Amino acid sequence: MQSHLLVPITKVMQAHQFGTTDEEAEAIRRAASALTTTTATLAQVALEWNHAGFLTSRGNPWRFLQVKRALRKPIARQVLGEFHHDALLARLGREALRPPLPGSDRTRIGTCGTCGSAMHRYIRADGAMRLVCTARMEGRTRGDGLTHPQIVLAYVETRVRDAVSELIAGRSAPVLDYLPRDLSTIATLCGDLEARQRRLHRLVDDADAPVTAADVARDLRAIDADLALLEAERADYLLAAALERLGTGTEAELNARWDLLPAADRTTIATRLVAVTIDTGRGPGRVRIESLLS
Repeated sequence: MQSHLLVPITKVMQAHQFGTTDEEAEAIRRAASALTTTTATLAQVALEWNHAGFLTSRGNPWRFLQVKRALRKPIARQVLGEFHHDALLARLGREALRPPLPGSDRTRIGTCGTCGSAMHRYIRADGAMRLVCTARMEGRTRGDGLTHPQIVLAYVETRVRDAVSELIAGRSAPVLDYLPRDLSTIATLCGDLEARQRRLHRLVDDADAPVTAADVARDLRAIDADLALLEAERADYLLAAALERLGTGTEAELNARWDLLPAADRTTIATRLVAVTIDTGRGPGRVRIESLLS
Protein backbone atom coordinates (compact mmCIF):
# COMPACT_ATOMS: atom_id res chain seq x y z
CA MET A 1 0.00 0.00 0.00
CA GLN A 2 1.37 3.42 -0.88
CA SER A 3 2.46 5.58 2.01
CA HIS A 4 0.32 8.59 1.07
CA LEU A 5 -2.80 6.52 1.70
CA LEU A 6 -1.95 6.71 5.38
CA VAL A 7 -2.29 10.50 5.41
CA PRO A 8 -5.15 11.29 7.83
CA ILE A 9 -8.16 12.60 5.93
CA THR A 10 -9.27 14.90 8.75
CA LYS A 11 -5.96 16.79 8.81
CA VAL A 12 -6.52 18.24 5.37
CA MET A 13 -10.25 18.60 6.06
CA GLN A 14 -9.59 20.74 9.10
CA ALA A 15 -7.47 22.99 6.89
CA HIS A 16 -10.49 23.30 4.53
CA GLN A 17 -8.48 22.22 1.51
CA PHE A 18 -8.06 18.80 0.00
CA GLY A 19 -4.76 16.99 -0.55
CA THR A 20 -3.10 16.35 -3.86
CA THR A 21 -3.92 12.65 -3.95
CA ASP A 22 -7.01 11.29 -5.65
CA GLU A 23 -7.40 8.39 -3.22
CA GLU A 24 -8.78 10.58 -0.46
CA ALA A 25 -11.34 12.23 -2.73
CA GLU A 26 -12.31 8.85 -4.15
CA ALA A 27 -12.85 7.47 -0.65
CA ILE A 28 -15.29 10.27 0.10
CA ARG A 29 -17.09 9.77 -3.21
CA ARG A 30 -17.46 6.03 -2.60
CA ALA A 31 -18.77 6.65 0.90
CA ALA A 32 -21.32 9.21 -0.31
CA SER A 33 -22.45 6.92 -3.13
CA ALA A 34 -22.86 3.96 -0.78
CA LEU A 35 -24.82 5.98 1.77
CA THR A 36 -27.17 7.59 -0.76
CA THR A 37 -27.80 4.68 -3.15
CA THR A 38 -27.55 1.60 -0.91
CA THR A 39 -28.34 0.58 2.64
CA ALA A 40 -24.74 1.10 3.74
CA THR A 41 -24.19 2.49 7.22
CA LEU A 42 -21.64 4.91 8.63
CA ALA A 43 -20.05 2.02 10.49
CA GLN A 44 -19.48 0.20 7.20
CA VAL A 45 -17.88 3.32 5.73
CA ALA A 46 -15.58 3.56 8.74
CA LEU A 47 -14.60 -0.08 8.24
CA GLU A 48 -13.86 0.53 4.56
CA TRP A 49 -11.70 3.56 5.32
CA ASN A 50 -9.79 1.59 7.94
CA HIS A 51 -9.17 -1.25 5.47
CA ALA A 52 -7.95 1.30 2.91
CA GLY A 53 -5.36 2.55 5.38
CA PHE A 54 -6.87 5.94 6.17
CA LEU A 55 -6.43 7.16 9.72
CA THR A 56 -7.96 9.97 11.74
CA SER A 57 -6.04 13.15 12.52
CA ARG A 58 -4.81 11.49 15.71
CA GLY A 59 -3.65 8.42 13.87
CA ASN A 60 -6.49 6.23 15.13
CA PRO A 61 -8.89 3.97 13.20
CA TRP A 62 -12.14 5.54 12.02
CA ARG A 63 -15.37 5.22 13.98
CA PHE A 64 -18.82 5.99 12.60
CA LEU A 65 -19.19 9.25 14.56
CA GLN A 66 -15.93 10.52 13.10
CA VAL A 67 -17.10 9.58 9.60
CA LYS A 68 -20.31 11.50 10.25
CA ARG A 69 -18.38 14.61 11.24
CA ALA A 70 -16.03 14.31 8.28
CA LEU A 71 -18.84 14.07 5.73
CA ARG A 72 -20.37 17.36 6.84
CA LYS A 73 -17.11 19.30 6.42
CA PRO A 74 -16.87 21.93 3.66
CA ILE A 75 -14.22 19.82 1.96
CA ALA A 76 -16.76 17.04 1.43
CA ARG A 77 -19.01 19.52 -0.38
CA GLN A 78 -16.03 20.60 -2.46
CA VAL A 79 -15.26 17.02 -3.46
CA LEU A 80 -18.85 15.89 -4.07
CA GLY A 81 -20.31 19.07 -5.46
CA GLU A 82 -23.23 20.96 -3.96
CA PHE A 83 -25.98 18.76 -5.43
CA HIS A 84 -24.52 15.43 -4.30
CA HIS A 85 -23.50 16.78 -0.91
CA ASP A 86 -27.05 18.05 -0.29
CA ALA A 87 -28.36 14.61 -1.28
CA LEU A 88 -25.97 13.02 1.20
CA LEU A 89 -27.11 15.29 4.03
CA ALA A 90 -30.75 14.59 3.15
CA ARG A 91 -30.03 10.86 3.26
CA LEU A 92 -28.35 11.05 6.63
CA GLY A 93 -30.93 13.39 8.10
CA ARG A 94 -30.11 16.24 10.42
CA GLU A 95 -30.61 14.00 13.43
CA ALA A 96 -27.75 11.89 12.09
CA LEU A 97 -25.47 14.92 12.01
CA ARG A 98 -26.37 16.18 15.44
CA PRO A 99 -28.72 14.76 18.10
CA PRO A 100 -32.20 16.35 17.98
CA LEU A 101 -32.97 19.03 20.51
CA PRO A 102 -34.89 17.56 23.47
CA GLY A 103 -38.58 18.37 23.37
CA SER A 104 -38.07 20.52 20.31
CA ASP A 105 -41.13 21.83 18.50
CA ARG A 106 -38.84 23.51 15.97
CA THR A 107 -41.22 26.39 15.24
CA ARG A 108 -39.73 28.82 12.73
CA ILE A 109 -40.00 32.36 14.06
CA GLY A 110 -37.58 34.37 11.96
CA THR A 111 -34.21 34.57 10.23
CA CYS A 112 -30.81 34.53 11.88
CA GLY A 113 -29.29 38.00 11.77
CA THR A 114 -25.78 36.59 11.35
CA CYS A 115 -25.93 33.74 8.86
CA GLY A 116 -29.40 34.18 7.30
CA SER A 117 -30.63 30.65 8.05
CA ALA A 118 -34.04 29.95 9.60
CA MET A 119 -34.37 30.77 13.28
CA HIS A 120 -36.35 28.25 15.37
CA ARG A 121 -37.61 28.20 18.90
CA TYR A 122 -37.60 24.98 20.88
CA ILE A 123 -38.67 23.91 24.33
CA ARG A 124 -36.03 22.17 26.42
CA ALA A 125 -36.78 19.14 28.56
CA ASP A 126 -36.94 21.38 31.63
CA GLY A 127 -39.56 23.57 29.95
CA ALA A 128 -37.27 26.50 29.20
CA MET A 129 -37.64 28.22 25.83
CA ARG A 130 -34.54 28.60 23.67
CA LEU A 131 -33.90 29.96 20.19
CA VAL A 132 -31.34 28.63 17.72
CA CYS A 133 -30.67 28.98 14.01
CA THR A 134 -30.59 26.07 11.57
CA ALA A 135 -26.93 26.56 10.76
CA ARG A 136 -25.99 26.37 14.41
CA MET A 137 -28.09 23.22 14.91
CA GLU A 138 -26.15 21.61 12.09
CA GLY A 139 -22.84 22.80 13.46
CA ARG A 140 -22.05 24.91 10.39
CA THR A 141 -21.71 28.26 12.12
CA ARG A 142 -21.94 30.00 15.47
CA GLY A 143 -24.37 32.73 14.54
CA ASP A 144 -25.47 35.19 17.18
CA GLY A 145 -29.02 34.95 15.87
CA LEU A 146 -31.65 37.62 16.37
CA THR A 147 -31.16 40.60 18.62
CA HIS A 148 -33.01 40.42 21.93
CA PRO A 149 -35.94 42.71 20.98
CA GLN A 150 -36.38 40.84 17.68
CA ILE A 151 -36.45 37.51 19.50
CA VAL A 152 -39.11 38.77 21.92
CA LEU A 153 -41.18 40.23 19.11
CA ALA A 154 -40.97 37.09 16.95
CA TYR A 155 -41.84 34.86 19.90
CA VAL A 156 -44.82 36.98 20.91
CA GLU A 157 -46.13 37.07 17.35
CA THR A 158 -45.89 33.28 17.17
CA ARG A 159 -47.76 32.84 20.45
CA VAL A 160 -50.52 35.23 19.45
CA ARG A 161 -50.91 33.68 16.00
CA ASP A 162 -51.05 30.16 17.46
CA ALA A 163 -53.60 31.13 20.10
CA VAL A 164 -55.93 32.92 17.70
CA SER A 165 -55.71 30.26 14.97
CA GLU A 166 -56.39 27.56 17.55
CA LEU A 167 -59.47 29.42 18.70
CA ILE A 168 -60.90 30.49 15.35
CA ALA A 169 -59.82 27.85 12.83
CA GLY A 170 -58.94 24.86 14.97
CA ARG A 171 -60.82 22.53 17.26
CA SER A 172 -62.84 25.40 18.70
CA ALA A 173 -64.60 26.24 15.43
CA PRO A 174 -67.85 24.32 16.19
CA VAL A 175 -68.05 25.97 19.60
CA LEU A 176 -68.42 29.44 18.11
CA ASP A 177 -71.79 28.42 16.65
CA TYR A 178 -73.22 28.04 20.14
CA LEU A 179 -72.23 31.39 21.63
CA PRO A 180 -71.95 33.93 18.80
CA ARG A 181 -72.85 36.74 21.18
CA ASP A 182 -69.49 36.34 22.94
CA LEU A 183 -67.39 36.82 19.84
CA SER A 184 -67.02 40.47 20.83
CA THR A 185 -64.89 39.33 23.78
CA ILE A 186 -62.51 37.57 21.42
CA ALA A 187 -62.37 40.58 19.14
CA THR A 188 -61.51 42.84 22.07
CA LEU A 189 -58.75 40.55 23.27
CA CYS A 190 -57.31 40.20 19.78
CA GLY A 191 -57.37 43.97 19.39
CA ASP A 192 -55.44 44.36 22.65
CA LEU A 193 -52.88 41.82 21.50
CA GLU A 194 -52.41 43.53 18.15
CA ALA A 195 -51.97 46.91 19.85
CA ARG A 196 -49.25 45.54 22.10
CA GLN A 197 -47.55 43.92 19.12
CA ARG A 198 -47.48 47.30 17.36
CA ARG A 199 -45.95 48.83 20.47
CA LEU A 200 -43.18 46.22 20.46
CA HIS A 201 -42.60 46.91 16.77
CA ARG A 202 -42.15 50.60 17.50
CA LEU A 203 -39.74 49.86 20.33
CA VAL A 204 -37.66 47.63 18.08
CA ASP A 205 -37.68 49.97 15.07
CA ASP A 206 -37.18 53.28 16.89
CA ALA A 207 -33.45 53.81 17.40
CA ASP A 208 -34.10 56.88 19.56
CA ALA A 209 -36.17 54.87 22.01
CA PRO A 210 -34.29 51.59 22.49
CA VAL A 211 -36.22 48.81 24.12
CA THR A 212 -35.37 48.15 27.76
CA ALA A 213 -35.76 45.06 29.88
CA ALA A 214 -38.55 46.78 31.81
CA ASP A 215 -40.44 47.58 28.59
CA VAL A 216 -40.19 43.99 27.39
CA ALA A 217 -41.17 42.56 30.77
CA ARG A 218 -44.19 44.86 31.07
CA ASP A 219 -45.50 44.06 27.59
CA LEU A 220 -44.87 40.35 27.96
CA ARG A 221 -46.80 40.29 31.24
CA ALA A 222 -49.70 42.11 29.61
CA ILE A 223 -49.68 39.77 26.61
CA ASP A 224 -49.48 36.71 28.87
CA ALA A 225 -52.52 38.01 30.77
CA ASP A 226 -54.46 38.54 27.53
CA LEU A 227 -53.54 35.07 26.29
CA ALA A 228 -54.67 33.59 29.60
CA LEU A 229 -58.03 35.35 29.23
CA LEU A 230 -58.27 34.13 25.66
CA GLU A 231 -57.62 30.56 26.78
CA ALA A 232 -60.19 30.90 29.57
CA GLU A 233 -62.79 32.12 27.06
CA ARG A 234 -61.94 29.19 24.80
CA ALA A 235 -62.33 26.74 27.71
CA ASP A 236 -65.73 28.21 28.59
CA TYR A 237 -66.87 27.85 24.98
CA LEU A 238 -65.74 24.24 24.88
CA LEU A 239 -67.59 23.49 28.10
CA ALA A 240 -70.79 25.19 26.94
CA ALA A 241 -70.71 23.31 23.64
CA ALA A 242 -70.06 19.97 25.34
CA LEU A 243 -72.96 20.48 27.74
CA GLU A 244 -75.17 21.52 24.83
CA ARG A 245 -74.36 18.27 23.03
CA LEU A 246 -74.90 16.26 26.22
CA GLY A 247 -78.34 17.78 26.63
CA THR A 248 -80.67 17.57 29.63
CA GLY A 249 -82.67 14.83 31.20
CA THR A 250 -82.61 12.29 33.98
CA GLU A 251 -79.42 10.72 35.28
CA ALA A 252 -80.12 7.56 33.29
CA GLU A 253 -80.65 9.53 30.08
CA LEU A 254 -77.48 11.52 30.60
CA ASN A 255 -75.47 8.39 31.31
CA ALA A 256 -76.84 6.80 28.14
CA ARG A 257 -75.76 9.76 26.03
CA TRP A 258 -72.39 10.05 27.75
CA ASP A 259 -70.78 7.21 25.80
CA LEU A 260 -71.93 8.80 22.53
CA LEU A 261 -70.13 12.05 23.23
CA PRO A 262 -66.75 12.68 21.57
CA ALA A 263 -63.81 11.93 23.83
CA ALA A 264 -62.85 15.61 23.89
CA ASP A 265 -66.30 16.54 25.23
CA ARG A 266 -66.12 13.91 27.97
CA THR A 267 -62.70 15.16 29.03
CA THR A 268 -63.86 18.78 29.04
CA ILE A 269 -66.88 18.09 31.20
CA ALA A 270 -65.05 15.75 33.58
CA THR A 271 -62.22 18.19 34.19
CA ARG A 272 -64.18 21.45 34.22
CA LEU A 273 -67.20 20.55 36.32
CA VAL A 274 -66.86 19.40 39.90
CA ALA A 275 -70.42 18.05 39.75
CA VAL A 276 -69.38 15.31 37.31
CA THR A 277 -67.61 12.40 38.98
CA ILE A 278 -66.33 9.19 37.46
CA ASP A 279 -68.24 6.20 38.82
CA THR A 280 -65.74 3.34 38.53
CA GLY A 281 -68.26 0.86 39.84
CA ARG A 282 -70.47 1.13 36.76
CA GLY A 283 -67.93 0.38 34.06
CA PRO A 284 -65.52 2.56 32.14
CA GLY A 285 -66.88 5.79 30.75
CA ARG A 286 -69.95 5.84 33.00
CA VAL A 287 -70.58 8.87 35.17
CA ARG A 288 -72.87 9.92 37.95
CA ILE A 289 -74.39 13.34 37.32
CA GLU A 290 -74.94 15.17 40.61
CA SER A 291 -77.02 18.36 40.58
CA LEU A 292 -76.36 18.91 36.89
CA LEU A 293 -78.94 20.02 34.33
CA SER A 294 -81.90 18.39 36.03
